[in-house]
Amino acid sequence: METSLKAIREPSVVRKVLLTCGVVSSLLYVAMNVYFPTQWDGYSSFSQTVSELSAVGAPTRPLWVLFGSVYALLLAAFGYGVWQSARDNRLLRDVGGLLIANGILSLAWPPIINVRYWQQAGEP
Repeated sequence: METSLKAIREPSVVRKVLLTCGVVSSLLYVAMNVYFPTQWDGYSSFSQTVSELSAVGAPTRPLWVLFGSVYALLLAAFGYGVWQSARDNRLLRDVGGLLIANGILSLAWPPIINVRYWQQAGEP
């Protein structure tokens, strides 16, 4: 047990896990864009934007917010892994910092108002 905990604390193991978060975040985002549109009758991937899936009033909003938050945290973790891997490479550290910022800011991004949904519901 002691050796397994020590292995988890190794910087290279943690860094590899953080870098793996980048692959997982991308796969999650693709899965969200493939699966969530099927949960909204009347949504068309060809004529509507992806952001409408997270819009206020959209039936897919609760799912999108939940999984979008996971995506954002995975992206920030990946950015931290990139930043840790950079060592003396300033450009790579900057990219890692931007990825961290993107992940964190994604958590606070304001939702759009889905005009089509409100028009269908009979709201002004």
